[in-house]
Amino acid sequence: MDSEYNQCKVCQGDVTLVNTKYNLVKCQDCELVFCKSIYTQDHFKKVYNELYNTTSQYQVHLEEFENLKSNRKVKIGRVKFYVLKYILGRDINFLAEIGAGVGIIASYCKKNKIAYQGIELDEETVLQSKSIGLPIVEGDFTHLKTFNDDLPAVVAFEVIEHLQDLNQLFLILNEKLASNGYFGFTVPNYGKRLNFPDHGN
Repeated sequence: MDSEYNQCKVCQGDVTLVNTKYNLVKCQDCELVFCKSIYTQDHFKKVYNELYNTTSQYQVHLEEFENLKSNRKVKIGRVKFYVLKYILGRDINFLAEIGAGVGIIASYCKKNKIAYQGIELDEETVLQSKSIGLPIVEGDFTHLKTFNDDLPAVVAFEVIEHLQDLNQLFLILNEKLASNGYFGFTVPNYGKRLNFPDHGN
């Protein structure tokens, strides 16, 4: 961990601490909630490796991979499905994904004959997805720079809240997306924490 954000990482607005347990701040202007701590890429790789591969915290990740491997149905999730349905209903011929995980969206695209390329930070997860023939490469969102310009669509599900340099992401998207291209994303509902007894303040 290097340091901390003193302003919003999107709009540079003032931030207020809203959750001491997880060191989360909320922007007073755009209302983005994010972690005040700034993490390095190496730290993220270590955390994802532990979550995905050495602890039971992401057990659902392992179950999803086993279902994909056995050609069983895997749920995309209602909100993700609506985002996909909207974008793919625009006659999109190629979809790129940041934070592809084990390949749920990749598998969906493969079954629906939609050209796809995923990007995933965790090396072990990439190897798993490749072992079942899914087109996912290791890297972070900056890997989009290697794509041809005029991308019709990019998606990122439950990912952008983890990115440290959102401004760089938007600059790359602005450069790589077609003029009528789409960026679809989902972020966690911060209010949902209130459903759990140990949610912090």
